[in-house]
Amino acid sequence: ESALQSPWVEKEIEIVKRMISQNQTKKFLPFIVDDKVKIDNPKIPKWIVEAYNLKNITSSNKIAELIRMQIRECDWDKNPTNAQLSNLFVGRNDLISLLENNLSDIDFQHKNCIQLSGLEGIGRRSIINHYYKKDQIYSSASYTPPTIVLDKGTSIEDFITRLLNLGLLNYRKDISSLSCMEMQDKIDMLVDLLTELTRAKEFLFVLDNRSIVLPTGEIVEWFDKLLQQLESHNDVQFVLISLSKITPKIARLHQNLFTLPVPELNKSDCKNLFKRILKIKGIPLSEDEQSYIIPQFKGF
Repeated sequence: ESALQSPWVEKEIEIVKRMISQNQTKKFLPFIVDDKVKIDNPKIPKWIVEAYNLKNITSSNKIAELIRMQIRECDWDKNPTNAQLSNLFVGRNDLISLLENNLSDIDFQHKNCIQLSGLEGIGRRSIINHYYKKDQIYSSASYTPPTIVLDKGTSIEDFITRLLNLGLLNYRKDISSLSCMEMQDKIDMLVDLLTELTRAKEFLFVLDNRSIVLPTGEIVEWFDKLLQQLESHNDVQFVLISLSKITPKIARLHQNLFTLPVPELNKSDCKNLFKRILKIKGIPLSEDEQSYIIPQFKGF
């Protein structure tokens, strides 16, 4: 609040306004970091409120991500090659069609969990990211979803604490006795956290390294109970990136779960992806050189 009284801040705002009017800058990212400051504060120029959708954002992690998005977009503006490489996606038409057909506007609300399974590095995240961008679900192509990692042996307590450690939630309840809480109370807490994160328009990715989905395709008990409770919460949605595919039997028990196994990229798509990268980077390779390299690709 004291910053609004500062002559330096007033001067900086004047400089930015002049630069924008003279097309000397393309990016301006204002936000309010103090809960005491309201958007209708007379010290805040109306042109900032009206033109830049000014909001109160108190999470330092969220602010950092917004800044990274702006830096990424500035880089893409100056270096179109980087933008092409960052958004490059080839093939997988059958998987994208499955996502589009099963996650329509009506059905999407009822899919609390979207699970993609397959080998590490096979493109599980790339596929769902491409779908979200294509369907304009993300607010921006430069958006990076918050991600937590759950390794083998981790628990619901780890899920909760790592979710809170993202620094994106204003969760006020005490979790010092988390390990002593009843399982149902932990599930209630996790549902609250996932609900708040979804309402904040964040798309959580959970990298599951045998913590939730076991090698047999079965899911751990607490996650099964979480899915059951989420069935009445159409406003919650997150992505589960697993090594193992959930068995069809378990998938049928949870109508709010969508599973998508991801196979290796086929040889034709590998070839097309390689050629696209060569073209974007301007790397000249003869047909003989390409014919020698392409068979080495494994599809992941």
